[in-house]
Amino acid sequence: MLIKEEILMMVTVLMPVYNAGEFLREAMDSILNQTYEEFEFLIINDGSTDSSVNIIESYEDERIKLVHNTENMGLIKTLNKGIEIARGKYIVRMDADDIAETNRIETQVNFMESNDDVAVAGSNGVIFLSDKPMIKKPTDFPIRYTEIRCRLLFESPIMHPAVIMRKNVLLENNYRYRDEYKDTEDYGLWVEIAKDHKIVNIPKKLLRYRIVSSSMTNQALKKMSDRIRVMKKIYILGLDYLGVEYSEDELDIHAEIALSSTLKHFQYTKRSVEKWLHKLIAANNFIGRYKSEIFNREIAEQYFNVCVYNGTYVDYKNSKFANYNPKSFFTYMKLKSAVRIKQMVR
Repeated sequence: MLIKEEILMMVTVLMPVYNAGEFLREAMDSILNQTYEEFEFLIINDGSTDSSVNIIESYEDERIKLVHNTENMGLIKTLNKGIEIARGKYIVRMDADDIAETNRIETQVNFMESNDDVAVAGSNGVIFLSDKPMIKKPTDFPIRYTEIRCRLLFESPIMHPAVIMRKNVLLENNYRYRDEYKDTEDYGLWVEIAKDHKIVNIPKKLLRYRIVSSSMTNQALKKMSDRIRVMKKIYILGLDYLGVEYSEDELDIHAEIALSSTLKHFQYTKRSVEKWLHKLIAANNFIGRYKSEIFNREIAEQYFNVCVYNGTYVDYKNSKFANYNPKSFFTYMKLKSAVRIKQMVR
């Protein structure tokens, strides 16, 4: 009996490339110099017109598998193509401008082999600006699945190019990146997967995530109205899963809460924000979708952030949310003072 080629390999590192010549060699070297050496490095060239292909072809490493799209297909279609042709049991995502720590793959494979109930595992890392390398921001994502599920109601606590995924879970459940979530396609994917499968973060810094001025996330932030429109589609997935009814105004309030750190102007009062968040708690108490202690703490965290960006510490201290997640004035001021740096690296 012939064994299918798809299951002969443990790891596929999937890296789409489009005009990434400036940082590509550094990204490739960080993968090829891993402590874990047995993998397929699947690089999909999405119609690059710069030096990217020449850089890739300059490597003489049999692990590299270079595939060319016949035309520029965009990130979503390229990633989905990669999922289909990857031969690994695990798919390790990598972007062409980031830097993987040398033990990244080894750490993630060992973790997944020891936790067969986990579908996706991300990690923490360090975010840095390409043009201002001295400005760095260590990430502090939630680790546990129970916490991540709650956070996904508002944002993605998963660093996309830092994940390792089980290919069979993606294929068997038809999980793919969706066009309707363009520029936040990973967030939409995590929300879909987390309904029925575990997503966690490994508590180690395994990736250095580069922010460049031309990055898609950066561009999307500049087009905030378009970003909110797409994000609301993902929020709807989470709200429907929670079983809460919402008006268009309430959906807008939810978006304003979730995106509070990126907004310059706020439309809704803190009273309306509080009312909506209490409605979410009531819905969860009724349906029991999330553990109430963890869910309530996350709701309180969101209100605390709103008070940092559009309020005062007293607003939070005097709210009922402070009972779920007590916060000190020192914590408030520390976050308040970090607002400017945080906005620079988002």
